[in-house]
Order: sequence, then C-alpha cells, then structure tokens
Amino acid sequence: GMADGADLIDIYAEEEFIQESEFAAEQVDLYDDVLSMYIGNFSWWTTDQQLLSAIRSVGVRDHVELKFAENRVNGQSKGYAEVIVSSESSMNLILEQLPQKKLNGEKLDVRPVNRQNLSFFEALSR
Repeated sequence: GMADGADLIDIYAEEEFIQESEFAAEQVDLYDDVLSMYIGNFSWWTTDQQLLSAIRSVGVRDHVELKFAENRVNGQSKGYAEVIVSSESSMNLILEQLPQKKLNGEKLDVRPVNRQNLSFFEALSR
C-alpha cells in the first residue's frame, strides 16, 4: 500500500541525485581543463595578493582562484601557481597580456595546464 509508494519515490529521488552529481563532476572537469593555466617565474616571496593584483591589472574582473605550488618540506612557494578563471575572456586576457607584466622585477610566464608545462615549472623550482 502506502509504504511501497513512498519507497519507490525515495529510490527515484536517490537515483536522480546520483545522476546530477555525476553531471556536476563532469562540468567541474570541463571547467578545469578549459579555464585554467599556469603562471610562473615569480619570486618565491610573491604573495597571492600581488599575483591577483597583476591579474586584475590586465582587466580580469571575475572570480579568480589561485593554487600556489608549494615545497612539501617547508611550505615555501615554488614560484608558480595554477590559476582558474571564470570566463574565456579572462583566460585570453591573462594569456595575451600578463606575460608583458613584471612582478617583483620578473616577467611572468603564462602557460597552458598540461604535464609538460608542470614538469617545466617543477624543474625551474629545484
């Protein structure tokens, strides 16, 4: 009777939830692949605020997430970061204009996120 009906509804709700979360995970991956890049060649004492200011200075207005690469032993910055932006126009601004900018006297190096570029920045930081 009634209880069976309720069970069916619950199962349906759970299935729907699972489908939605899988979709969300795919969206996140897509977002990461398309709208992130590495910015490197800054000094180890550069702060996230300084890097963010540099990014803002080329006209990026939307949400920016910075993930600094850090030395596991002492937590010191390795001089590069992964930058995730909210729009393609922001990504283009950074790719085209940020390399002209200097941060603490160093010209910034902007590269797409891939294993080769990760190895490149890792090698520089050693």
